[in-house]
Amino acid sequence: QAEQQCLASDAFIVDQQKPDYSQMYLSQWFSLRIDHLGCLLLFFVSLFVTLGRETLIKASAAALVLNFAGECTGSIESLIGHIAEFGMAFNCVERVKFYATQLPQEAPGITEIR
Repeated sequence: QAEQQCLASDAFIVDQQKPDYSQMYLSQWFSLRIDHLGCLLLFFVSLFVTLGRETLIKASAAALVLNFAGECTGSIESLIGHIAEFGMAFNCVERVKFYATQLPQEAPGITEIR
């Protein structure tokens, strides 16, 4: 009896954690893609700095640009997260507007027939 209860409890816990694993997987996938975008940004900036040294850009400006590109790489992920969060929050506003303006009115609770 106790063993069956433990197995049922373990199965319940595993079922409760499945969405967490999916969310962690998606979060890691998203981070990997954003990191690749950041690496591409840094690669092209460093390529531009290397090809244009002493003619297009000075060493101090090149260091500043590379530092700024690195900072932008870190900010891209949080920016996309904030945009997604804003979109989800605005979905609630759209739903309230729909309920207030476009949903047909319900029948009255008390009518003359009753």
